[in-house]
Amino acid sequence: MQRIYKILEIIGILIIFLIVYRLFPFLHVVLTYLFKILMPFLVAFAIAFIFEPFILYLEKRKIQRKIAIAFITIFFIFCVFLLIRFAIPLFTKQLGMLIEMLPEYLNKLEVLMQNISLKFQKLPDNFKINYDQLESYLNDKLTSLIEKMTSSLQRSFSYIIQFLITPILAIYFMNDYPKIEELIKKILLKKEKIVIYNTLIEIKKALRHYVKGVFVIMSILTLSASFCFLVVGLDYAFLFGVVIGITDIIPYIGPYIGGAIVAIFTIVSNPSKVLIVLLIIIILQFLEGNFLVPKVQSKTLKTHPIIVLFSIAIFSQLLGIFGIIIAVPMEKIVEISIKSVITYKNRK
Repeated sequence: MQRIYKILEIIGILIIFLIVYRLFPFLHVVLTYLFKILMPFLVAFAIAFIFEPFILYLEKRKIQRKIAIAFITIFFIFCVFLLIRFAIPLFTKQLGMLIEMLPEYLNKLEVLMQNISLKFQKLPDNFKINYDQLESYLNDKLTSLIEKMTSSLQRSFSYIIQFLITPILAIYFMNDYPKIEELIKKILLKKEKIVIYNTLIEIKKALRHYVKGVFVIMSILTLSASFCFLVVGLDYAFLFGVVIGITDIIPYIGPYIGGAIVAIFTIVSNPSKVLIVLLIIIILQFLEGNFLVPKVQSKTLKTHPIIVLFSIAIFSQLLGIFGIIIAVPMEKIVEISIKSVITYKNRK
């Protein structure tokens, strides 16, 4: 019963947050403006937050902090170079090829659906698919996606100063991270503020485990799926490997979305390989759920599926795709905060 109350409490707070956000449109304007100003600082601090455990690890090996930061910076630049040099061009090339072949794949899908309807029974008119409209819709969506990516890159150049200062800020934050933590600790380690400090410590642990888990699991799934798809001869292997990796970020429903996209494409493009592709997806998801997640993710991140799915629904309404990505950590922050407030009230 207590667990049900907890679920309802979190859902209620999320609903109130959504209602307030919708009732006061000026909040969106203010938050957007503040976000644009603070973005380089937030990104820089996020980078420092993510890499702090690696710096501490190197410091324990008697490596000076500044040398550790220099090593991590070089490694990070090398990873970005690999992405720009190999991964991104390969992804965009395969995406472009898929868009070119889209009409042919839709024709094959139409033939397949017609064969299915002939084998079973004629579908009612309202269940029939208008393939011309479907092709137009998919083309529009894919074109819109590419245009948005292009315009985002173009807008990025207008914020060139922000992009230039973000790496510099990140280095400063990495260098001064212990001092920032010490300052926060000094301010909050008072009798009336100890609850806030303990809450922040718990949030920090949860977010760090989440970021580490997401990055590791997404990378392993992307590389494993891409390799397996390449071995079985599936077209656009890397593109669909990325789809499997990225959609896995969405809890519970993400793996099904990614798997369905790859399975439908395989049925249309190469039906003889659909069973082996499905087997690969099932094995990867089994290994992820039973080995990767328990090893990488923390038990503190376990949340009831209802809360997680509700959080995705709320934050997707507020922030679109970005909201879906941050739904789990945002829900965890709300949950930890509620728990701390309840604990504080009970002690009083």
